[in-house]
Amino acid sequence: MAESRRKFDQDFKEGAVRLVRETGRPIAQVAQDLGINAGTLANWVWTADARTATGG
Repeated sequence: MAESRRKFDQDFKEGAVRLVRETGRPIAQVAQDLGINAGTLANWVWTADARTATGG
């Protein structure tokens, strides 16, 4: 049986990235607390960092 993919809105993603940045906790720990995959959160953090670096 195939798994259904969860969708996260932009506010949730931004809040999760903010938790990583402001608390200094490891991505894996924040992801576990939020019930999401650590790789997913790492991608969100990477994307946010790339946007910041390019000014977008």
